[in-house]
Amino acid sequence: MTTMRNMAIPALILLAGILLWHCAAIRAGEADPVPVRIDLQDGLAGQAVTVRFGDAATLNHSVSSAVPLKGPAGTMTTTLPPGTYDLSVESAAGESLPALRASETVTVRADAPLYIGVRRTGEHLSVTIQETPFLYF
Repeated sequence: MTTMRNMAIPALILLAGILLWHCAAIRAGEADPVPVRIDLQDGLAGQAVTVRFGDAATLNHSVSSAVPLKGPAGTMTTTLPPGTYDLSVESAAGESLPALRASETVTVRADAPLYIGVRRTGEHLSVTIQETPFLYF
């Protein structure tokens, strides 16, 4: 019985320490990073795409010239702390295609992952932002 009490005291001290550390992290504003997925969709085959979230992250992807039968032409993933970011998407000039740029303000919430779709239609680059995955048929 005494041995059980002796083991319970260090366990309680450890649990109290973990709880205090967690409370201090919450007070300090340290939130877990949120997953962000960028789907490079229609019209981007054979192009280099750069996605920037302000100064927080820069992602680059060269999209294959092969068009997939299902799903996005390319995917990039990152994690970001919750907050508001200036999103900038650029597609490099390609064969007979001019370089394009699109900008949006993005709010990353702590309670939901973020999904961003990038699509090129002619001479227009569009960005779709949502909290649910894109459906591809």
